Amino acid sequence: MNTLQLIICTFDGETKADQVRTVIQKLDQDSDIVNLENIAVVKKTPEGKITFTETRQTEERQLGMAYLVAAGVASLALAPLLGPVAVLGGMAGVALLNLSFSAQDLGFADEQLYSLGTSLAAGSSALVTIADTPAEAQLVIAELERLGGTLLQTTLPEATISRLQDAQPSPRDH
Repeated sequence: MNTLQLIICTFDGETKADQVRTVIQKLDQDSDIVNLENIAVVKKTPEGKITFTETRQTEERQLGMAYLVAAGVASLALAPLLGPVAVLGGMAGVALLNLSFSAQDLGFADEQLYSLGTSLAAGSSALVTIADTPAEAQLVIAELERLGGTLLQTTLPEATISRLQDAQPSPRDH
C-alpha cells in the first residue's frame, strides 16, 4: 500500500513560507531520505491578494529558457551554413515548444492552491508538498514544526495516489 502524504503547513507572515521553502529545499539536497518532487508556496497579502509559486513550475521554466538559449547559440553558429530562413524557422520551433511546455501545469492544481489561499488569514502563507514515504514525511514535518509552522497533514486516498504517481516523473538521482 502506498503512503503518500499531503503536507500543508501555514505560517504567520506572507514571506515566511518562502523562507521555509529554502530551508526545506536544502534538507532535500542534503538528505538521502528527503526527495520532494514539488513544493508550493501560497501567500495571502494583508490586502487579501492570493499568489502562489511551485518549485516544479520554476524548474520547467528554467529548463525551457536554457533550451531556447542553446537553440539561439546553435542557430547563430549554423547561420552561415543553413541560411537565415532555416535558422529563424528552427528558433521559432524551439520557442513554440518552450511555450507549450510552460502552458502545462505539472504540479499542484492551480485551483486547489488558490482555494487554500482563500482560507489563509490575511498576511499569512502556506507551504504544500507531498512526502513519498513515512520517513520522508517525518523529517519534513519535524523541520516545518521546528521553523514555527502550523501543520495540516493527511494520507491520500489510493485513487489520488495512483493519479499523482502517473503524473510524476521518475525519481531523480541523489
